[in-house]
Amino acid sequence: MATVQTNPSGHTGGDESKLNDNKNTISLLKSILSNKPIDGSDITTLDDATHELKRIRQLMEQYNHHHTAAPTSSSAAAAAKTKPTETPVQVNADKDQHGATHEPVVDDSTEYAFGQSTRQRRTAVLEKQHIKDYVKNSIPKQPHVRELILNAIKTNLLFQQNNKDELSELVDVFEPVHFNQKDMVFQQGDSGHDACYVVEQGQLSVYVSHNGGPYHMMGTYHGGKLFGEWALVYGSPHLATVVCDVDCKLWRIKRSWYRGVVGQHRQKLIETLTKKFLPKVFLPRNKEKIYFKNLFNPTQMVTLAGLTKQISFQEGDFIIRESEKGDTFYMIQKGVVDLFIKAMKDVPITALDGGKYFGERSLLQDDVRQATLRAQTDVTCFLLTREDVNRVIGSLEEILEHGFPPKRLRMSTIQRDEKVQYELYDLELFGKLGSGAFGEVRAAKAKQTEKYYALEMKSKSFIVTNGQEDAVMNEYSILRELDHPFIVRLHCAMQDEKYIYFLADIHHDLIDIMDQKGSFSEDCTRFYSASVLLAFQAMHSNSIVYRDLKPESLALDDRGYCIINDLGLAKKCEGHLYTFCGNPDYLAPEVIRGTGYNWGVDYWGLGVLIYELYTGTAPFESYDPTGTAKKILKGIVNFPDKVTGPMKDLIKALLTKDQTRRLGVLKGGTEDVMKHRFYTGFDWEGLLNMQIRAPFELQPVTYYKPLETPDSQEDSAMPVVNWNPVFGE
Repeated sequence: MATVQTNPSGHTGGDESKLNDNKNTISLLKSILSNKPIDGSDITTLDDATHELKRIRQLMEQYNHHHTAAPTSSSAAAAAKTKPTETPVQVNADKDQHGATHEPVVDDSTEYAFGQSTRQRRTAVLEKQHIKDYVKNSIPKQPHVRELILNAIKTNLLFQQNNKDELSELVDVFEPVHFNQKDMVFQQGDSGHDACYVVEQGQLSVYVSHNGGPYHMMGTYHGGKLFGEWALVYGSPHLATVVCDVDCKLWRIKRSWYRGVVGQHRQKLIETLTKKFLPKVFLPRNKEKIYFKNLFNPTQMVTLAGLTKQISFQEGDFIIRESEKGDTFYMIQKGVVDLFIKAMKDVPITALDGGKYFGERSLLQDDVRQATLRAQTDVTCFLLTREDVNRVIGSLEEILEHGFPPKRLRMSTIQRDEKVQYELYDLELFGKLGSGAFGEVRAAKAKQTEKYYALEMKSKSFIVTNGQEDAVMNEYSILRELDHPFIVRLHCAMQDEKYIYFLADIHHDLIDIMDQKGSFSEDCTRFYSASVLLAFQAMHSNSIVYRDLKPESLALDDRGYCIINDLGLAKKCEGHLYTFCGNPDYLAPEVIRGTGYNWGVDYWGLGVLIYELYTGTAPFESYDPTGTAKKILKGIVNFPDKVTGPMKDLIKALLTKDQTRRLGVLKGGTEDVMKHRFYTGFDWEGLLNMQIRAPFELQPVTYYKPLETPDSQEDSAMPVVNWNPVFGE
């Protein structure tokens, strides 16, 4: 639902803005050079050297421009007292692989000063889910070509979390493409490109034009090089032009193939584990066999499957040895494992093949291995560790003894007014408040009570043309299911031959307040993030993932309480979801990579939100969505000095790249986040029952501008659509 804008104003920085730019330039320069050797021994390719030197020169040019400008007396005095404001912090980042991305010309150095209100209203992206309709088409390749493609992708940032089988399947679908000398593979500024390439034969040059000037060659691609991989994430405009120096043979993979292969592989893996392997595992308890299929519900089985990792052993490798202690449980996916005991010396007493398992006692406590297991052939196993299970599910010993502890759900005692039920003729329509995903939002006044509401008008033509009927009905169902003081309240749905109408309470946009202030205090940030947490607890307890957190999705009522205001991307989640959607600044790594996700994406988004509310910018903000995606996958966050230890620790715990280790996804759920020291002493019950004072109280809006054109003129061009859904209770 869109909301009322309360006099948004742009933030102007003046000389203070220049000072902030200087401080950020110095800090960014430090960030670029942090943890790097003075002798430059980390530079391994011309691409690396060109890219780093270009970034440094641009930053220094920016610094010199502001530093040499004549400052006012106030800005000069401020500069004399000011220290650099950022400290680079690594947030669970993978080890850097120099030269892995092979992007010699892309400039991702554009940064934003903390607290500068230069933002535009951001909208979510929603891409068609590829795994349902995708049909894999394997292209035959010579072994040396498969090896060339595999070596090109396996160390790349985008592919680093893909397992061995996934990488092999991705190599399967690369197709050959031929270009002649002087052919252009793609041009700087072109958008909509959806393919990534690996060079088999030939050489290509990379050219960049700055601000419409002449093109300069920035580097070359040759045999074994990967380029254009970020087109597998977004169709953003290209930052360079790539031209063939000679006739070239390339191999390419398209975005829908990449997402289809990865999504289907992960989906099949989860299905294999939850239906074939995990159900038949049992744990010994008082001479009984407690089978997983009887101990865990379907959602918990999917969670267990998500904790499972794959590991490969070569023929002759020892997997476990007799008498050693272990905390790892193994299930054989493929291959044969010999089992030995010391009493029989080198003669195996049995052989275990696919579907068999061993080491299950280690899930309960440290297990002294009773036998040695050795790979008779090449073997691939699924493994679970006790530490992972205890962290996310809980202690299996305690669960077997006492059962699963009940999940806490905080309930509000507020008595809310009854929902209203109106027809269109009961309402007087006013001017436009904003835009929704499928149309616009207008103010509407009930003729009987003269109370104002927000009326979202969803175009039936747009919905049907884009195949979004299920999405609209899903949003309606979720809005009707959730009844929480910090989630937008849908009163009723109506329709005519051209529109679907959702009638909801009308509120003020939080982003308008943020535009005026630039950023919020720590207390304000704590208050608003706590409201989001309580809303998340209600959603997640109903197996609903939100997926669209950002300041633009939050609203304030007249008393200043924070409300999640747009549930267009919310969805029921009993296992894993694979749809690529959300705001680019807030996407979790697992969404970008297409490996499947659950409600953990909401806690990643919360970490981004806390950072943005307090500093004024998102932590991974960049020149375009592609640059943002790179930063998200690297997981490096620069914290201003003003960020306190508790806030920094909370953000880092929420921005954990491994979703199975992310705060909020662990066994304590939302309560784990609420118990973090950042919220020490916070009155959760007072907030839930709206008994504590909000940071800002807002004046109710009593006037809305009239319609700019009569309804009959405005809607006459809208086509009539024969789609009439039933809106029940």
